[in-house]
Amino acid sequence: MGLRNTDSAGKVDALREKRKADAFAAVKQHTDLRAAEAAKTARLRALRLAKEAADREQADQAAAGKAAVLAEAAAAKEATRAARAAASARVAEKKAATLERKTAAAGKKAAAADKKAAAAAKAAASPGE
Repeated sequence: MGLRNTDSAGKVDALREKRKADAFAAVKQHTDLRAAEAAKTARLRALRLAKEAADREQADQAAAGKAAVLAEAAAAKEATRAARAAASARVAEKKAATLERKTAAAGKKAAAADKKAAAAAKAAASPGE
């Protein structure tokens, strides 16, 4: 009977060792899975952050490009306004110069007509002289 107890004690010890080994393997497997999941999460997070940064940079570049286009359009519009104003000023100057010439010519004609009238009046006043 003593042999039997020794055999059973050996079997119990062997079962305990097997359970211990199985538990250790399960814990190791669980730890490995958690580490793999953490690595995957970190990799995905890094990819997401990189994509967000790239999207943000692209949006900033688009906004800067749009601002440059708007500034260029505003500058072109201002240049067009200035050119129109300068053209209007030149037209006004030409009109003023033309009006001055016409006024001066009219004044000369009026002065010549006055001279003629004065000469005719003088000639009419002294018919026999």
